[in-house]
Amino acid sequence: MPSITFSSSTMPNEVTLEYVPDGSTTVLDLARLESLPIYWHCGLGTCGTCAARVTVLSGVERGMGNKERNVLIRFDKPAEVRPGDANWRLLCGYLLTGETLRVEW
Repeated sequence: MPSITFSSSTMPNEVTLEYVPDGSTTVLDLARLESLPIYWHCGLGTCGTCAARVTVLSGVERGMGNKERNVLIRFDKPAEVRPGDANWRLLCGYLLTGETLRVEW
């Protein structure tokens, strides 16, 4: 089963959660359901507050759309996807489709 490991200096320990891909749940949705301390504001991919580093541990590395790229650039975050690296992504728009991920903020 796919999972996400959440890691942050605002949490005492890493948290790993398994999930069932349903085509509509985002990384931010899952984190909020578990009351993880990820800061977010709009949930629409425009404010950039939910930006975090996402590493794909298994599964397909996903490209980035123009909207996400523009928001990341506005906040001086790298806006390119490098396979195998911890890439800055907007968690509110990152749909869970079966990858195993590591999310750091």
